[in-house]
Amino acid sequence: MPLAGRNFSDLAYLTGGVIPKGEDGDGAYAINGARADNVGFLIDGMNNTQRRNTGAMVNPPLEGVQEFKMITSGFSAEYGRYAGGILSVVMKSGGNRFHGSLYEFIRNDLIDARGFFELNKSVLRRNQFGATLSGPVRIPKLYDGRDKTFFLFSWESLRSTAGANQRGIVPQPEMLRGDFTKATDAFGRPLAIKDPLNRNVLFPGNQIPVSRLDPVALKLASYYPQPNLPFSANNYVAQANSEQSFNNFSIKGDHSLSPATASP
Repeated sequence: MPLAGRNFSDLAYLTGGVIPKGEDGDGAYAINGARADNVGFLIDGMNNTQRRNTGAMVNPPLEGVQEFKMITSGFSAEYGRYAGGILSVVMKSGGNRFHGSLYEFIRNDLIDARGFFELNKSVLRRNQFGATLSGPVRIPKLYDGRDKTFFLFSWESLRSTAGANQRGIVPQPEMLRGDFTKATDAFGRPLAIKDPLNRNVLFPGNQIPVSRLDPVALKLASYYPQPNLPFSANNYVAQANSEQSFNNFSIKGDHSLSPATASP
């Protein structure tokens, strides 16, 4: 299924009563008004819930998920302990034939517009790709697992570069040299610079003598960037890229203890 982040837990939003959690607090999402940390996760019937914040402990590749169920009310006894709900996920299983898939989801900034507060268009390079392989466990001349033993291997990787920008205020170059003749407050009124070592007498011309500037402070001042938004109260905008990368692997094995015919 097409999901923006390819995260299996987002499937829960297809169920009524499930909403994103608040900005603070533990948990994944709030269900029917319950606290966000009152949600549990199951994978193939096994507990997959973190004890610390009740989020999902294992995030399987989405391509390896067979089905899911979001249980929000009318719990049976086996789904106790949670006032919100249970997200139960069943992973795919192998069959008597080998099956495989390859996929890749791509997002980029090819036709994106520059953001209103950006000097340059932000970078976006997102590639999420993977593969699955399933079938019977077969070892030539040693073991034939058809109708008995099966495997599923799923893999998913992410390579993402995303740009972000932030506006702020940096000192004017002359201020870093002690010259505050153009300094004003938030309302545009001139600021008077006082000398704390001389009974708060105003500095002549609103300028601090260079001899009074500490060499260490001057060295630190050299690292301040120059303003790049001269006609704005927030006179500086910074743009940078954040990198995200991961490799997610999952291996599942099934064995039938009694003779049975597996699905194709």
